[in-house]
Amino acid sequence: MKQTEIKFHKKNVLSLIVGTILIVLLGSFGTSIRAQNTGTNSEGQRKGQEYFEKGIEAINKGRYTNAIALFNLSLKFDNRNDQAYYNLGVAQQNSGNFDQAIRNYSYALELSSGRAQALVFSSRGTAFAANQEYDKAIADYNRALNLDPENAVIYSNRGLSYYAKGNTQAALLDFSTALVLDPRYSSAYSGRGIVYYHTGNHQAALADYEKALEFDAEDVVTLFNRALLHRDIGELDAGIADLNRTVDILKRRPELLAGSNLDLLNKCEIALKEMKRKKDAGSRYSTGGGPSPSGISSSPSSGAPGLDSGSSSSGSSDPFGGGGGNPFGGGGDSPF
Repeated sequence: MKQTEIKFHKKNVLSLIVGTILIVLLGSFGTSIRAQNTGTNSEGQRKGQEYFEKGIEAINKGRYTNAIALFNLSLKFDNRNDQAYYNLGVAQQNSGNFDQAIRNYSYALELSSGRAQALVFSSRGTAFAANQEYDKAIADYNRALNLDPENAVIYSNRGLSYYAKGNTQAALLDFSTALVLDPRYSSAYSGRGIVYYHTGNHQAALADYEKALEFDAEDVVTLFNRALLHRDIGELDAGIADLNRTVDILKRRPELLAGSNLDLLNKCEIALKEMKRKKDAGSRYSTGGGPSPSGISSSPSSGAPGLDSGSSSSGSSDPFGGGGGNPFGGGGDSPF
C-alpha cells in the first residue's frame, strides 16, 4: 500500500510495496485460461503447463531469473496463457525489469476478463510506480478498485503513489481506508507511518511502525524505517538494534532482497556505520545525514515492495506484497 510540501526521494517510494511478489495462482485466472485455450494443441499445452508449474515453483523460491526463463518456455507452447504472462511480469518486476513487467501485465489483461483483471491492474500499477509513472499507477489502481472495491492492498498501494506525488491527504485517506477494510494489514500501517514521518508526526509514525511489526515481525522495510525514526529522535541504541535485526533477517532470508529491495542490505550497512560513528563520538545523530526512511511493500503492495505472501489478512491480493515488501523503493538513501 502516503498541504505541506514534503521532500523525499521518489525513487525510493516503491520500497514499501515491492519486496517480494508471490502472487501466483488464482482460481479466476484458471477459468479464463481454460476458456481461451480450447484451440491449443494438447501436447503443446501439456508442455506449456509443465514449464508454467516449474516457473511457479521458481518464483516462490525467489529464483526470478529461472522463473523468467521457464515462463518464456511455457509461452512458446501456449501463448494464450494469461497466468504465464502475469507471473512472468511478477518475476521481471522482482528482478527490477519494470518496463518488461508492464508489457507482460498488459498481455495478461488482453487475455483475461472480469474480476481477475483487478490483480493484474494492481500489479501493473506497482510497476508503473516503480518507474515513477505515478499518474499511470493511480489510473491502474482506480481500474482495479472498480473491479474489487474492498481490496485493502490496492488502497494501500494507491496511497503510496499519492504520497509520491506529494498528496499526503489522499495518501493518508487511502492507508486509513485500507486499515478499515483490513485492520491487520501491516503494509498499510507501514505506509501511513512513512507519511506521518515525512509530515513531522514522529509519534504517530512510531505507533504505526510498531503496529505493522506486531502483525509482521520480519517486515524488513518497516524495521529499517523505524531505525531511522529512532535515529532522528536521538534513540541511537534502538536504531542500531533495529538495523542489526534487519540485517540478520536479510541474511537469513535473501529472497527478500528482490525488486525494489535489492539495495536494502547496503542501506542498512551505511546507516549502521553512521549511527555507530555518532554514538562513539558521543553526539546525537543529526536528522540530516545518512539514509532516510525507505518505504520499501504493499508493496507495495506493492506487496512493495512486499514483501509477504502477497495478501492482506483478509485475503486480498498484494501485487507487491505486504510485510516487508513495498512496491516502491529502489535506489537512493531515503526511507522512501
